[in-house]
This record gives sequence, structure tokens and C-alpha cells, in this order.
Amino acid sequence: MTKAYYMDFTTEEIKAFSELFSFDGKDFLYLSKNQINKINNSSTEAGIVLSYIKRHKIKIKTSYVLIRIIIFEALKRNYKELKLKNYLIYDPRKITVYNIDKVTDYLNDINSLLNLEDIHKKREESLFRGQASFGWRLLPSIYREDKWIENEDLMIKEMIRRFPDFLNDDKRIEILTKLQHYGLPTRLLDLTENPLVALFFACDDKNSEDEDGRVYYFSPEEREIKYTGSDLVTILSNISKMDGNFGTESLMRSNNLARFLWFLQEEKTNFTQLLEPDAITQWCFVKTNLNNERIKSQTGSFIITGTGKNKSDVKEIIDKFEERKILFIVDRKRKKDIMDELKLLGIYEGSIYPDLTKNAEFIKNKYKEL
Repeated sequence: MTKAYYMDFTTEEIKAFSELFSFDGKDFLYLSKNQINKINNSSTEAGIVLSYIKRHKIKIKTSYVLIRIIIFEALKRNYKELKLKNYLIYDPRKITVYNIDKVTDYLNDINSLLNLEDIHKKREESLFRGQASFGWRLLPSIYREDKWIENEDLMIKEMIRRFPDFLNDDKRIEILTKLQHYGLPTRLLDLTENPLVALFFACDDKNSEDEDGRVYYFSPEEREIKYTGSDLVTILSNISKMDGNFGTESLMRSNNLARFLWFLQEEKTNFTQLLEPDAITQWCFVKTNLNNERIKSQTGSFIITGTGKNKSDVKEIIDKFEERKILFIVDRKRKKDIMDELKLLGIYEGSIYPDLTKNAEFIKNKYKEL
């Protein structure tokens, strides 16, 4: 329990906490160590908060739990409805938070959630994504390095040059799907229909063992799900053939528009859709053909993203599909136990990645740990 004298905030200190750890316009705030270390930056607000910390003789590096509680109490002065769960400060009026301690409880929570959603709307699919660190953004891999998105077209050309027989598909989305599952950054974001597969990925990262994991839940309606032959999927996947400057600002230049339309008609000869700039700013859920063993084993689907004024300008697109009102948090201290439970249910590295290399690694580690 936090001692009462830690809550002797002045008006100036409450204001500084609220500005440094802003909750304005948010449903939740995840207080990772990196987030808390904002106290050490050079802003006026950070200086005031740091003075408060020092006044109470608190050492930041050894007192993250206490500091989270203090931040929470300071924010509650202005946002009285807030709740604190592990690293997460959230508004329970806006989002629902589930804490995952074991697999059975997780499945019960999902079952209750699906039953509740069936009452309120017709749901076509339930899709999930697991991430080993709660603090990671819901971001397709191509956007995680500036040089990758700037050279997206060249990276793919290089792979096709090296593996022409393997990457000989007529549809660009099928090429992106193969590249995604062999590790090349793409504009696809992996999803799964199996909540246990998502939970596996929320626990499976040795570099994130000390961080809470997260499972995203999506419930798209029928109209939001597209397939390989969709016009929208054709448009979004063929953006990957254009250079890094391609976007809404350059689309309507005659040479760019003609080139992009040529790519679309190369794939679909009857493509006559009139292209407006906002056609390339969309995103959608896409279900590709199950012609890859990893996709089959992971019951995989994807989100595919478009572009903004240029390829690097995707903040608004990402923000739209990142607005999740249901949060599943995987307790970092329970990750190993959860992985053991999943193994009993047939969800382990060898089943997720059904190739010789991964299965050999799984068997090697299994006997090493005996």
C-alpha cells in the first residue's frame, strides 16, 4: 500500500504529472519503464515531477512500481474514474480490460465476449493478434524502419530476382503473403482465427520476457473482410510496386497514375475502376489462399494497409485500426507457465512453424531441458 505522504501533491505538481503523462483523449496509458523514464527529460514538467520524486527520496530505477502508483494517483486528481492494473492506467467506461493469468480463464473470457457480441451485432469473424510487448504499436513490419518503407519496391524486386520460381504468382497479395512468412518486411500485419495461436505470440519473445504481452481482438463485419480477388486488395497490394514517394500527393500526376493503373490492369485486365486519391488510403482485413503451411498452421489472415501523402505517412491509417476497445493483457510473470499450458494443448513452436528447421530446434531444446 502506498503511504499517504506520497500523495501530498501541490497544484503545480498535479499539472506537471498530467502534462508529462497526458491522458487527454486517451482510453488508456501504458506505463512501461521507457514511459516512466520521461521523468528524466529536460522539459519543465519533467523537472517538477523529478523534484517531487527526489523530495520523497524515491530512486527511479528501483521503484518503478511505486512510481506507477504515484502517477496514477496524480492523474486521478483530474480523471476520477481511472483504474490501475499492472502497468496499465485506463478508463473502464471506455474500454474493457482482461488480465490473462492462465489459458482456461483466457478462453472463458473470450467465450463470454463472443456471446455478448452475438447479442449486439452480426459478427462474420473473430480475429486475434498476439504481441509479446504491450508497448509495441500495431504496426506492419515495413513501417518499422524508414529505409524499409522508402525502398519497399526495391526490396521485393530483389527477392523476386533471387527466387523467381517461388515468387511467380500473378497476384501481388500472394507474393506479399509469402514474403511476410519468410521474414521480409511487408505492409501486411499477421492475424489469426485461433486465439491460442495469438496467445502463443503474446508470450513467445525472449527479448520481451520482462514485459507484459498483449492480445488484440478484432470482430470485423462481413463487409470489412476482403479476399484475394478484391479490387481493394489489388489496389493496396500493388502500392508495394511504387517508389517511396508514392501517395495521395503524387497519384494524380499523369505518369504516376498511368503507371499504377498499368500495374493494376496487369493483374486484373478488366480493372476499370476510376481511381481517386482516397482509394489508396484505405486498409482492410484480407483472407488469402491457404497455400502456405505456416498460414494453415496459424489459421492466418491479415490486415493490409494503404498509404498517405507518401508511403511513410500512415499514422492516420494505423490509428484507425489501432482503436481497440477490448484489451487482453498477458502478465509477464505468467508467460512461461502459459507457454507450458499451450504446449499441452498442441500449441508450440513446432506446430506454429511446421518446417524442418523449427521442429529440429524444438526437439533439440526439449531434450536439452530434460
